[in-house]
Amino acid sequence: MPKELLLYGQIFDFSAETLITGIEENMGEPIAIRANTPGGDVMAGWGIIAKMQEHGDVTMKIDGSVASMGTFIAIFANKVEALDISKIHLHRAEIALVNDQDDQDFIDSVNADLKRKLEAKIDKAKFKEITGVSINQLFDSEEKITVTLTAKEAKAVGLVDKVITLKPAEAKAFQEKYFKIAASEAKVDEPVTQPVKYKPKSKTMKSETLKAEHLELFEEIYGQGVNAERDRVGSWATFLEVDPKKVIKAISEGSELTATSMAELTLKSVTAKAIKNIEADGAGETETDEKDAKAKTENDKKIEAFEEEVDFKLGLNKKAK
Repeated sequence: MPKELLLYGQIFDFSAETLITGIEENMGEPIAIRANTPGGDVMAGWGIIAKMQEHGDVTMKIDGSVASMGTFIAIFANKVEALDISKIHLHRAEIALVNDQDDQDFIDSVNADLKRKLEAKIDKAKFKEITGVSINQLFDSEEKITVTLTAKEAKAVGLVDKVITLKPAEAKAFQEKYFKIAASEAKVDEPVTQPVKYKPKSKTMKSETLKAEHLELFEEIYGQGVNAERDRVGSWATFLEVDPKKVIKAISEGSELTATSMAELTLKSVTAKAIKNIEADGAGETETDEKDAKAKTENDKKIEAFEEEVDFKLGLNKKAK
């Protein structure tokens, strides 16, 4: 079996370094990158892509959602698999701050490479038919367009090679993997605080003053904030159908989407899909007498047991002994 590496949560320098090291340690052997990421730093992601191309035998397995830089990485994988509940989000690459012409040249080059790779990989006509957007429009530097594809749609356009439908037993095994990941990621969600020995005095500059005296800096900071907020809201919005109340509350309160929250929301989506599969399996059941009509069907029992298992794993109740 291929060696599995994880790309969960946002892509930063340190997470890219960990993944690149994992790829390097498995040169000459097939690897599978399990991904569930809202994207992140373009330069860090580009480093991952470079290492993937050097390796040459990389499968990307989309466990829930990939967006932005996460989708770009998938484009460069040799093979892409996705769960049937997965979502793929795609837009033109951007960097928060363009300080000089070198930065602009870099991002223009990245987008040119991404566009060429995407055009070579997918059915452009089918892509436009499904999304209503052409590849040229998607990479237009004057626009900011994001398209969202289901796993089935991504396969139809050629972005995904295989869509995996989880059966109840497979969903249960998949849960176990998610809980382990969520538990390990939770260790880094809490900020580390240290005593401050010296706190220098500072003078607060109002935004109006900053804008008047340092317009270029103001515009850079403003642009960075806008992009960060767009990514934050977009990351949560991916799971709107899974848990509308939680997502709307998190967006309104300004909460960040942590790796733990992402794992839990993806698990809910997988669970809902598995229950639908169970219901479909039992759709043909009929009751033959009054007594049976009052009793639980085998199908109901399966669903109840499945839900109890999930609640127990999430700590919502205690599993009966």
